[in-house]
Amino acid sequence: MKNKQIDSLKGILMLMIVFYHYTYRFQELYHIQTVNFITLEFWGIIGVAGFFIISGYFIFPKDTNNYNAKQFLIKRIARLYPAYLLCITVIFISVKIFRIARKRIKFF
Repeated sequence: MKNKQIDSLKGILMLMIVFYHYTYRFQELYHIQTVNFITLEFWGIIGVAGFFIISGYFIFPKDTNNYNAKQFLIKRIARLYPAYLLCITVIFISVKIFRIARKRIKFF
């Protein structure tokens, strides 16, 4: 049975993570000093920690007698990889169509 409150909380935490990733190094790359993005680092930290705590609790099998690791992995891959491949394809096409400027950056 799905719990709407827990799903909503997971959704908010996922949005916090996505927002952090899309604003990380924004000032450094685009030289715009309008928002204090340093405070957004906490959004990413809280989002990741909360999401993993909730997901870890609900991913644990309730009936450990009938647990099958191979079946679990097949279901997980079949559920996650189509969305992953779709997102990678959309991003690749967007970069090519809109000619998004590529900046050479150093990771460290």
